Amino acid sequence: MLWPEQHLKWPRDQATQDAIDTLDRRIRDIVGPVVVVEKFMGCMDAMLIFWEVKEPSDEQLLLLEKLDGIAEIQMDGIDGSISYD
Repeated sequence: MLWPEQHLKWPRDQATQDAIDTLDRRIRDIVGPVVVVEKFMGCMDAMLIFWEVKEPSDEQLLLLEKLDGIAEIQMDGIDGSISYD
């Protein structure tokens, strides 16, 4: 099943510019140049960095789930019950 959008959340307090750049490259390596990826910062219970991946394939989602440092993956804004520490 394909979801139109996926959100990757990452705790901002763990972020250095090098770490953010590395994660940006890893996400882009997985989804390739055609899939749209947008990054923005938000504040919920904690400061977070979000990457919005538009229309990823199932295979890309599986690879994104395995990235180190991702705190959570949400599907269409609904919690996908995938959480990493």
